[in-house]
Amino acid sequence: MDKTPDQAIPFAEPKAITRILVAVDPRNTNPQVFAQALHLAQLHQSELHICHCLHDLLPPASGAFAGGSLGMYGGSFSPELFEQSQSLIQQEWERVNLWLQQFIDQAQSQGVKATAHHGEGDPGFYICKAAQDWHADLVVVGRRGRSGISEMLMGSVSNHVVHHAPCAVFVVQ
Repeated sequence: MDKTPDQAIPFAEPKAITRILVAVDPRNTNPQVFAQALHLAQLHQSELHICHCLHDLLPPASGAFAGGSLGMYGGSFSPELFEQSQSLIQQEWERVNLWLQQFIDQAQSQGVKATAHHGEGDPGFYICKAAQDWHADLVVVGRRGRSGISEMLMGSVSNHVVHHAPCAVFVVQ
């Protein structure tokens, strides 16, 4: 059953890419992730939304909870420890806001409308939710290169995003 040219399957125009979400992380972001997202935003004349997920707000070395365990199994939680932990969290939020502003400034200097947002939680889930809430057409994420057992045990943010994002995903190696 051969098809003649007049019976060819119609070509559908691809959806325009007007909103690009890029996920960044200061601990393991390859500079090429943001550079690729910025290039795509320029190429498609798209808006760029830069997002970062804060997870592990209190680094283990902070000492905020040294000297006792927390939670239902005992230990003490003094007002001083609470204030110290809140102060550390506030400092981290301020540091991240300044860091994200640098990306916004860079994008705007290149003629790209940019915004940024950060939140807390599981990075893969957060990125997918941000893409859905912002109605992104494309998500740009980096990949650390884990494979096999290490990816299975530690998980992969990019793998989660590829399988759960509500739009196309561009993974930068």
